[in-house]
Amino acid sequence: MSHSNSTDSGAHNVIMSALIADGIVAAAKLTAAVLSGSAAMLAEGLHSLADTSNQVLLLLGRKLGRRPADESHPFGYGKERFFWPFLVSIVSFSIGGVFAIMHGVRRIYHPHALEHISISYIILLLAFVLDGFALYVAWKELRRAGVSAHGKRTIPELLRESKSPAVVAAFLLDIGATIGVVIAAIGLWLSSYTRLWQIDGITSVLIGLLLFCISWAIAVEAKSLLIGESATPEHVSKIRATLMATKDVERVADILTMHLSPDEILVNIDVEFKDGLTTDEIEIAIDGIETEIRKVIPEASKIFIEAESVAKTVVRKRK
Repeated sequence: MSHSNSTDSGAHNVIMSALIADGIVAAAKLTAAVLSGSAAMLAEGLHSLADTSNQVLLLLGRKLGRRPADESHPFGYGKERFFWPFLVSIVSFSIGGVFAIMHGVRRIYHPHALEHISISYIILLLAFVLDGFALYVAWKELRRAGVSAHGKRTIPELLRESKSPAVVAAFLLDIGATIGVVIAAIGLWLSSYTRLWQIDGITSVLIGLLLFCISWAIAVEAKSLLIGESATPEHVSKIRATLMATKDVERVADILTMHLSPDEILVNIDVEFKDGLTTDEIEIAIDGIETEIRKVIPEASKIFIEAESVAKTVVRKRK
């Protein structure tokens, strides 16, 4: 299996795991919210419902992003896979975060006793197990891609360097879901133990703020890729090393890269060849460079080389 196919399959598994877990958990939490009357449980139910919708959006983005290039989009539709995670951040912010805070504030001013709290605990335990499993799947994929591409990295480094916003979004949403369950459980226990039912509303507000933080992190990552993020420094170094290892290359002027999708990289290179080469020899050298670059970086799907010599300039473009 190629690296790009492996990455695509891994992203699909991450999203599907989260979709199944979030769908089950959302139904259970909303049921518990109705039975208990808890604002925290309602906030968690809407949190999971928003996450379920988000996973559907991520799947849609993957499907639309794999459409082939056409006349109106000669570089393909890969950036669809950057846009939909950005939309996910908006959905999490608006549906989950805003409602949780508004409902929590109302409950602070108009508190009431909670009922059937034991059922809420059981459902939160189920949610913790399912969300924890989805988080584990996302973490494995994020770490696998990071280790295979860059060597061992910390979690913040993996999140910054990942070029798959769908995996990053799923990972962050799963973290938010797992932490949200813990916050809800603590809030319910404190509310029932102290009989200060305003704590239930405060818990809902905290869950909303957590969603704001997760939404912001997803938006930042997706925005960076949408506006044109370069390949990793390791990839650029490999391209430069490949060029300098070519016997006919005198100097590398510029190497410009941009991710067209998580597994497609646009490469623009300005190369100065050694004196005395004919046009045919330069063209042969360019073919060799393209082949070698794709060997070390299979994601380099579009390579544009501007080849210069003292005698003349030759421009070769490959799709």
